[in-house]
Amino acid sequence: AYETEDNLFDYELLSEFEKVCFTESDTAFAKPDEKIINRIKAMFDFSYDRTLSNTPSKLSVTQISKKFSGEEDVEFQLKRPRFLSENGRLTGAERGTAIHTFFQYCSFENAIADTKAEIMRLTERGFLTKAQAKSINIGKIQAFFHTDLYRRICESSCVEREKKFTVAAGQLKINDGIFEKLRDSDGMIKGIIDLMFEERDGIVIVDYKSDRFVSEQELRQRYAKQLEIYKAAIELTTGKSVKGLSLYSIEMKREIVIA
Repeated sequence: AYETEDNLFDYELLSEFEKVCFTESDTAFAKPDEKIINRIKAMFDFSYDRTLSNTPSKLSVTQISKKFSGEEDVEFQLKRPRFLSENGRLTGAERGTAIHTFFQYCSFENAIADTKAEIMRLTERGFLTKAQAKSINIGKIQAFFHTDLYRRICESSCVEREKKFTVAAGQLKINDGIFEKLRDSDGMIKGIIDLMFEERDGIVIVDYKSDRFVSEQELRQRYAKQLEIYKAAIELTTGKSVKGLSLYSIEMKREIVIA
């Protein structure tokens, strides 16, 4: 049957008896279930731990050190074009690179005899640019060769410079919240140790630092974790014990023992 204007809107009249029987309780809504509400709120409030998803599969020790210092996101910085660093003033990081490069390739014997001549030799061989050579403070370099640390290096039968390593993050024995998360990943950690030498009772790791206008305490706080990672990596890869961790401050002209 087709709807007509007569039956388009149906209605029904209630009797007085039906009106009395039809109360508000018949149309009241059920009370909300607090357990279900809390579950829904928890779904919206849930926050994923993106430590591993935001972390590259291969990290440098420097990048991990930033995480330990509170910089959660790993930042990648490109080097300045060579023509800018050649013709302009070097940044603090570039000066630090120049010093590290000198200690990496220099002959210690030549540097003691004539530091300036050794800098020029490395420049002529292409290890240092002219701008890098000019940025190196000869007096601060010479101070290193008059330290007790250098005497111990000379007495060692095994000295390695620029020791490279790549290890699985999950294999390093370091107790820390960040490493607990990295331990569940397949990530790799790579690093380069400035210098390490052996003594009778173990290995000593040395890291050169060129930071300016910082205290000894700041250097300790900034780089202690980095050296701890170096220690764990060397003990893992060599099977030998690391007995000492030291920073050598170029600016302060002295060794800072970390452990």
